[in-house]
Amino acid sequence: MKLFTKVEVNRILNPSLNHVKTADKILALVRPFGHHVLGIYVNERFSPFKSIYYLASDIKYKDWSWLKLNKVRLIKLDVQPALFLDPLKLVRGFYGLGSWAYLCNLEENIAQADIIDSAEVYTFFTYQSVKVAKKLGKPIVVDIIESIPRHLTSKVYPYSRITKYVLENTDLLIALTKRAKEYLISIGAKEEKIKQIYPGIDLEMFKPPSTRQTNERVRILFAGALVKNKGVLVLLEAFKKLVREYQGKVELWIAGDGSLRPQVELYAKKYPVKFLGHVPWRELPEVYRSCDIFCLPSIDRYLMKIKIWEEQFGMVLVEAMASGLPIVATTAGAIPEVIGSKNLLVEQTSVDQLYQALNTLVSDEELRRGIGTENRKRAEKFFDGKRQCLSYAIEVAKLA
Repeated sequence: MKLFTKVEVNRILNPSLNHVKTADKILALVRPFGHHVLGIYVNERFSPFKSIYYLASDIKYKDWSWLKLNKVRLIKLDVQPALFLDPLKLVRGFYGLGSWAYLCNLEENIAQADIIDSAEVYTFFTYQSVKVAKKLGKPIVVDIIESIPRHLTSKVYPYSRITKYVLENTDLLIALTKRAKEYLISIGAKEEKIKQIYPGIDLEMFKPPSTRQTNERVRILFAGALVKNKGVLVLLEAFKKLVREYQGKVELWIAGDGSLRPQVELYAKKYPVKFLGHVPWRELPEVYRSCDIFCLPSIDRYLMKIKIWEEQFGMVLVEAMASGLPIVATTAGAIPEVIGSKNLLVEQTSVDQLYQALNTLVSDEELRRGIGTENRKRAEKFFDGKRQCLSYAIEVAKLA
């Protein structure tokens, strides 16, 4: 299969996209539970596809305004258990990524698509997508953000059987991090099937302010789900120490929602914590530009000493870098890979280390600005949405 010529590459960057190999193609993204929306495909300004079918069911996110694009058609499908029940739903009360469940009427809704794209190699809906793709004679791509080597799903039935089938029958595996690629190889994927492509963001949307103001208080920002594994409680404890140190010269902004919201709101009554709640996606850039430091103290999750979750990417990290903010984060998962060596990394759950790292940045405005400048350069080098869309399109075009 021939690669793009320089002329074709130039055309793919042209908004008209008239002569690009994927410009007349329909991409079907199978995402029942709203997972893995990482900006490679759905940015209308950059996407080199005629249209995108986004097939979803139990949509968890409050803000889908960014999906309301001319090219994106949101198709809501019902979910049904693969057997007589779904153990995950029985325990948790809702369907999720590991559910024993299929999408109803998937085949008829993707029959017009030229390329089918699903997420993770162990999910029932990916197994279903691969089966349908083979039946219809369509190329199938699977994106992977899972990054725990020899993950439990590669060993436990029925996920292990699904994983084996998907690895053998998928045309292209896209690892969203180098760590995800290592995971794929650890469970038996053929390296020649794997391409590693980072997610990208709109660098015109997420960018530093034209002039960064010196705030009366140094503002630390946390953006993410208010759950234990995002480390928000550890951050609040570290921030208490900062408040005692700086006496009214620091402020913590928290954007997000989740089960820990009551505790966050309680802190906000006692300390200089500005709780923003859920912030619509299109309003996030201004939040980043209003702050001085970004913090994501994520924590691995274990089940009987077996790791079952880690921070697999952290899109907020890329948004913060693009916005010119220095970052304090933990060593969890792919965080070190994403933010590089210029930022401050601490051990998970360590209140003291987190306090010391934040203190280092709070006390040194010049250091903050220097790291922020380097972070913007890193975002431009590795996470430019336009370039990442192009990389994805080039790989997919080889299958079309």
